[in-house]
Amino acid sequence: MRPSLLLITLLPFSATCQESNPTDSSSELKTANTLCFPASVPSSPDSLLPNIISASPHYLQSLALADTWEEQTEVVRSFASCISRVCSAHEESFSAPSCSQIQSHLITSPPTSPPLPPLLLSSLYNDLGTSIPSPLPTYRSTFLKAAHLTSPSEPAIIKNLGFLLEQTGRIKEAEEMYNSHLSKYELDAGINFLEKTLCPPHQNSSIQAKDIYLKIVSGLLILLSQPPPRNLQLDPTREIGQMPLGFPYLGIPLRPLLTLFSRAYIKHFPILTQGSIVPYDKLNSDGTIELGIIAEYSGNTSPGKLLQSTIIGLHKTGKFDVTIFLPQIFKTDFVEAIVEEGIKIVHLDIHNLESSKLIIKNQHKDILLYMAIGMSPLTYYLSFTKLSRIQVQFGHGHPITSGNPTIDYFVTSEFFREEGGGRVRMEGGMEDEELGEVAKEMGEFMGVAGEEVFEYGGDAYVEQVVYFQTLTASIPPPSLPNLPLPPPLSPHLHYYALLQYSKKIHPMLDDAILGIVRGDDEGRVLMLEGSRVHVSRWRESGWSEDEISRILFVGRMPHTDFLNLISHCSCALGTFPWGEGVTTFEAFAVNIPTVILPGKVTVENLSLGQVRVLGVESELKANDIPDYVSKVIRLGKDKEFRRSVKAKILDNIHKLWEVDEIVEEWMTFFTSI
Repeated sequence: MRPSLLLITLLPFSATCQESNPTDSSSELKTANTLCFPASVPSSPDSLLPNIISASPHYLQSLALADTWEEQTEVVRSFASCISRVCSAHEESFSAPSCSQIQSHLITSPPTSPPLPPLLLSSLYNDLGTSIPSPLPTYRSTFLKAAHLTSPSEPAIIKNLGFLLEQTGRIKEAEEMYNSHLSKYELDAGINFLEKTLCPPHQNSSIQAKDIYLKIVSGLLILLSQPPPRNLQLDPTREIGQMPLGFPYLGIPLRPLLTLFSRAYIKHFPILTQGSIVPYDKLNSDGTIELGIIAEYSGNTSPGKLLQSTIIGLHKTGKFDVTIFLPQIFKTDFVEAIVEEGIKIVHLDIHNLESSKLIIKNQHKDILLYMAIGMSPLTYYLSFTKLSRIQVQFGHGHPITSGNPTIDYFVTSEFFREEGGGRVRMEGGMEDEELGEVAKEMGEFMGVAGEEVFEYGGDAYVEQVVYFQTLTASIPPPSLPNLPLPPPLSPHLHYYALLQYSKKIHPMLDDAILGIVRGDDEGRVLMLEGSRVHVSRWRESGWSEDEISRILFVGRMPHTDFLNLISHCSCALGTFPWGEGVTTFEAFAVNIPTVILPGKVTVENLSLGQVRVLGVESELKANDIPDYVSKVIRLGKDKEFRRSVKAKILDNIHKLWEVDEIVEEWMTFFTSI
């Protein structure tokens, strides 16, 4: 999965204002905007600071005088637009010193007379902390902590701050904050759920990953033993906000965990399963099938890239009336391609589950295809309700079971199965004392034998698995760069691309990475800058500074530069236990082989399918970590071997872009069901 920017879904929070004169509020807002956005723009970023500081008392005064929620919202948006001029990553005028000074100015002594009520001030801090994407690492936490300090009992702020702490690995801090609230105030269903499912994005060791897994299992079992909330209409899109996303990367089979998640959500948020449609059999008079596709983050993730060509192909057959449901309105390549083809787009209400259900039901779709379940809160929550006759999950990009009985089919491919098909049992799962005990308990809960709990692959899904004879998906062939070797790369070294999200660099991969840098003195492993977080783990594991220096970190870059960087590598490195797909497509597109170890991948293996289709399984598929290291180093050191593998890829690369066969198979499948 090639890294791409994912915007977080955060909880909105606004306080109700006191009675006041809206005219005074409008006048103050007009004054503030005039001061912040003068006719003549200052020449340098730092010279914007006086304008923003002089405007801030008027924004705050306007907020204090606002009479309605709509007026409040207008003030906050204007104020955020003003502050973003030096705090936003998207503004050329970004200035770290000025941004820090503005935060200090607003938090230390908010310049209003009379002062803003605490709830209104904390609402402002919350909104400023969640609406501006600042490159300052402390920007978001500074505002959210100030909001929490100002209104310590407000659940929405606690959840936003807790999610931030969780995603930055400060689990203990988040846990203490959640527990403090639960001990002092009336039980909040969202905080109760979040506290018991905390999961950091990175682990220091496989042992720690196991401990986190066990702790989440324990938390979910506690949730399942608790009575449901008194209010059965609680909406998880508002009560929880962004759902936890770290647990799929722990490297332990997911079906049992996602089954527990599903049942815990249903118990604590009964609204999830309400409103299912009554199945009907009537099709359109012209024989077309009503196909709805629910896309997370406007398709700006791997599933969107993988399915784009297929969706367009199905639309062009004329046999489907296709509608794309988008929870969030982002300008993405996926959306632009869909709009260009004239495919209908319907927007959902990201903070209202019932409203979104109604929007989908009113479209009367025969089939709903979920592009990925579990990446976006709203799309996950929608999957609990039967919103069409048939519901299908395309899991690749986020290739895990939904854990949800309302999803009928999980589409995968014969190419992704290991020899012999069926399930694979996690090595050492039942032999581990703690995992073995929890497997017995979870097995009883799930109605399966304990030995089956830690199985993955094959049929280890809640849904009925459908095996295609094609790869099920393909990205549009990327345009090939023809650029020189980018600095600081040297023509005398061998580069191995491991350009994945930092949370995919699991401790299980460490032995392979270390084996490569030790086995090839002229080898360098390329990683994204975010993976620098793992350096402390490697030091603690005994890596030398020389070995660590052979890991080169690169920042985010335009897509063309990304492809160019890969094209100058000896090979790409497949990740495990979480695999990859889009990155492998792109590596093969620029004729760079990817070495994979499917036996250690606990999710559907898109890369294995590509390797097989290209006819390079014997050269690129490893049997264990030593074999993986050996194959990687051979591609780096042995020019003739590398040339022969690349020749095979070049001869067969067209097979990866044959989307017509994929469209035909999807069409046959949809028609048959």
